[in-house]
Amino acid sequence: MFFENDNYSTGCHKDLNKPVNFPVANVVLVAVRRGENDGWKETYCDSSMIKLLEAIQAGGNVFVACKISGISYTMAWKLLGRLEEWAGFKMTVRHQGGLNGGSTELTKEGIEFLEKYKQFEICCKTAIQEIYDDFFVKEIHSL
Repeated sequence: MFFENDNYSTGCHKDLNKPVNFPVANVVLVAVRRGENDGWKETYCDSSMIKLLEAIQAGGNVFVACKISGISYTMAWKLLGRLEEWAGFKMTVRHQGGLNGGSTELTKEGIEFLEKYKQFEICCKTAIQEIYDDFFVKEIHSL
């Protein structure tokens, strides 16, 4: 597991006497498994995959999920494939077209995974905030 930082405020380090916006941590889970020819294969689960699962849950199919999440249709299926490889189980089930077209829904395992990931992410971000506060906020206020 590692954390990817984004949402930096520009120039936040220039003046510590002003309120500072520090980066937000995004949780990225990494699994390293033995691959072909005794090599190692790294797969991961990140926020873009989670957003896609949430969009599938909300929209009822991958096409709608792509519009919601701003991901191309091809990329969505690639992300789903990577996520299922990472997790070791199916996240979605597809229902072929018909009068109104097909649909895609999260499997029971996919729903459980999504909920656990959200809870895990909240716990990680809370812990990081507490650690950050211990190191920097108290220090800044004591200056």
